[in-house]
Amino acid sequence: MILLACDLDNTLIRSHPQVGDVPVEYYGGKVITSMSARALELIANLDDRVVLVPATSRSIEQYRRVNISHERAPLYAVVSGGGVILRDNKIDEEWDVYRKSVIDAVQGEFERLFRVLQDDVRVEKVKIIDDSFIFAKSASAQGVIDDLEYGEAFSVLRHNEKIYVLPQGIDKGTAITEVASRLDADCIIAAGDSDLDVPLLNEADYALAPSRELAAKIAAKSAERTKSPCVLIKPETADFSAFIMKFAADKAAYDVTLGNALFRCNVTGAA
Repeated sequence: MILLACDLDNTLIRSHPQVGDVPVEYYGGKVITSMSARALELIANLDDRVVLVPATSRSIEQYRRVNISHERAPLYAVVSGGGVILRDNKIDEEWDVYRKSVIDAVQGEFERLFRVLQDDVRVEKVKIIDDSFIFAKSASAQGVIDDLEYGEAFSVLRHNEKIYVLPQGIDKGTAITEVASRLDADCIIAAGDSDLDVPLLNEADYALAPSRELAAKIAAKSAERTKSPCVLIKPETADFSAFIMKFAADKAAYDVTLGNALFRCNVTGAA
């Protein structure tokens, strides 16, 4: 069985629609995000051997607004940056016990970092997402991070103006390994577009990235590990979401033909 773990924003879905896109999220009566019709078609026709697991830093509420499958919600989803696993769209209680144990171990420092960001005049917005991590937004995000004092119990990541403060042990990669274990997955394909996705991509057998820059970061992190993913970069003109789904479909078909043999791996595109 193939576990296909996909980030949502700027990976499967996009906030700037292109011609022919299909709306997949509404908020306040307006279309917020869309997806290519081709990618949606490929999702609808995924082989039964492929299990799609969204993996996002969105909150539970934000995730539930997105509809990438008109038949039913995915069996599993990793949300809140890995702090929450949803099963049948409900919070998985076993993983929630784990999340609470991680937060409890760093509660004092977690609250201190939140207050520091709250008091920083450069920070426009700061909030705690589903009791899992701290999210902040600032036009001076890098400066805020440079001035933030935190220990090894936390990782701090930036994506444009957004700042993410995550306790060690809460990330998409840790959560997806739990899901993979439950599903008894033979292979993990993961796709993402930012630094937040690197832990997820490094747990994969095949890591799909939209750029050489992100591929280099995956390679740098995987060099510290015993397991290294096969990193594939989408062709420059390809739609990322359709590229992901086509790769998963081809991998499933290839397994049937050749008995779970590995694809040839390179860093310029799929085999």
